[in-house]
Amino acid sequence: TSRAAQMPPTLGVLLFLLASVPPSLPGTGAMASGEVTTTLPEQSPFRLGQTVRIYNVKNLPQGVLCKIVGWHTAHQRYIIRDGAAALWGVTEEQVSPQTDFEPTVEWKVVPKDMVIPPGLEVKLNFETGEKFARLKQEEFGAVQGKSGCGEGGPPQ
Repeated sequence: TSRAAQMPPTLGVLLFLLASVPPSLPGTGAMASGEVTTTLPEQSPFRLGQTVRIYNVKNLPQGVLCKIVGWHTAHQRYIIRDGAAALWGVTEEQVSPQTDFEPTVEWKVVPKDMVIPPGLEVKLNFETGEKFARLKQEEFGAVQGKSGCGEGGPPQ
């Protein structure tokens, strides 16, 4: 066999092949060829190959990590690949570029539906519904001698 025949197919060829096999985008039916591209819209806040978290997609766990692999021009959706190599079509509103919550000693707003690591102090503002988290103060020798927010607490 020739060397070219032994080389793995490019992402574009794979997307074209996957796009012709229904259901490549759950809930949208089969895609016609030419509707899938590896060029994202010019105004896209994301880049091809970027790892993102996905929210509010039926049959995917909240906050699952996926990779952006293309764009579906007809449905105006990002094509993402999950850990099982399944392809999904998602809107920009369902994609979060923040893959991990990085806690600090200061209170930080936790993005909606973001999964946070265990062992943090967590506060909820019942008026706004915002969730705040920070590292436990004793881990940094900053024990204030009282419980609660103390100085530097979450905004009211």
